[in-house]
Amino acid sequence: MGIGVAPPDAPARKRKKIALETAKKMLFRDALAKLERISFKGEVVARIIERNPKARERFQGYLKKISDRDSSLSTTFEHMSILLQEIRESLARALEGLFTQNEFQLRSERLKCKTFQSWANIIIANVFKVMRLQQTDDSNETFGYAQTVRRVQKVVDGHRDIVMRSYDHVRNLHAGLLEEQVEELREVGDLLDEILLRVETTLNKASPIDRTRVVECDRRLRSLSERLNQVQTRRIRDRASKTRLTILFYAIVGNAMMLSKQTLKLLEIFEESFGGRPNDEEFDLDLDRCPGAGPCGLDHARPR
Repeated sequence: MGIGVAPPDAPARKRKKIALETAKKMLFRDALAKLERISFKGEVVARIIERNPKARERFQGYLKKISDRDSSLSTTFEHMSILLQEIRESLARALEGLFTQNEFQLRSERLKCKTFQSWANIIIANVFKVMRLQQTDDSNETFGYAQTVRRVQKVVDGHRDIVMRSYDHVRNLHAGLLEEQVEELREVGDLLDEILLRVETTLNKASPIDRTRVVECDRRLRSLSERLNQVQTRRIRDRASKTRLTILFYAIVGNAMMLSKQTLKLLEIFEESFGGRPNDEEFDLDLDRCPGAGPCGLDHARPR
């Protein structure tokens, strides 16, 4: 049945009623969407600037100001920590909006995706300038150029994918996640939040990088994903989880794994490029290959 169209054999009164109700819903949705576009866009920017009073100064007009290596390193670290902080908080609100079926909260997070992409572009450009300022004749130091773009972009892409999938699921009025799925995804979200928080804090302080605790959280997340894969497989066989919920569940877990891995790689790149640690990895633009990965794609083995 099309929008606002009743079955041909329905009484005229019923056809008129269905058409009127559909028109009201469409009008309300369009007006509400327009109103929220006007209000939320301003709120998103205002909220970010309010929590970070110098955020506008940090992210605007800085591209042309980098002229020496020493003064620009701390700012580059600070930029990345701010981006990770905003992504971490946005992911927490987006997942909560999915669990509670809150379309308005998810729409607010969806509007931030464009802002995060513009921030990522600025960070990439600044990182390139810093690398160029400190570049020497040693060809090995150019490893971070290609990898920086890839890692930062993948972090932003992972956030956008989780937010957009959650928003589309709730907006289209699909069935909510099972209670056990919600609890499992909360556990995944908590581990990812801890990883992002640790990396964000390290970059913000520009302190010596200690990856031990971050790597341990990443291992726990991988172990959890393997267990959830087995649990979700049983749900599929028992038909306890519908196909749409299964796709959403695997997408969130997979993106969490990817975000964790890319954040760790960013930490390594910052240490290699800015901390002076020698690079012992072979250059490969596609370091995200996962040999031995299962059909779900959750076994992210370290490439050799």
